[in-house]
Amino acid sequence: MNKCEQRKLIKSRLKQLNHGERLNYSLIIVDKLRRLIHYYKPNNIMSYQPIQEEVDLTALNKEFDCFYPVIVGENMISGKSKDYVVNKYGIKEPLIVTDQQTQTMDLIIVPLIGFDENNNRLGRGKGYYDRFLKGYVGLKIGVGYECQKLNNIIVEKSDVKMDIIITEREIYGRNIDEIKKYLGRK
Repeated sequence: MNKCEQRKLIKSRLKQLNHGERLNYSLIIVDKLRRLIHYYKPNNIMSYQPIQEEVDLTALNKEFDCFYPVIVGENMISGKSKDYVVNKYGIKEPLIVTDQQTQTMDLIIVPLIGFDENNNRLGRGKGYYDRFLKGYVGLKIGVGYECQKLNNIIVEKSDVKMDIIITEREIYGRNIDEIKKYLGRK
């Protein structure tokens, strides 16, 4: 199975989730993220504005002063603004960009199409996040629904692995025992 086939399979699974399930699962994931943010106490957080089937982080974004992705040509930068415009992909991004260097981000929350237990992330296929995260040493947190998990994501040299992946059911990744203990799970 190639990456296109993996995306197609996962998108068919996502269509089986109804609006109520997505909303409920998103709130569970947001609660886990909120507790992790309080645990790590990051100065600079980068989140995203959800589209289509992505985990809805609206509640988290309202609570924290986050940076957001801005597409510039073939690359992505982080920006902050009180006003937003919709880009060519239908994603809300800051209207007035105050770019913050990637390395000054303490925590970056990344949407995904699919993932596996090795914290490999399958994105939409344009490589924006992989280029943006290349060399980044802060905490990379992928968020998705459990139904987006595959046994093995096809990995290319340019793909950037997540440190943690959070779903409504589980947390996968580095320092997992410490994180689960903090979140009250054994």
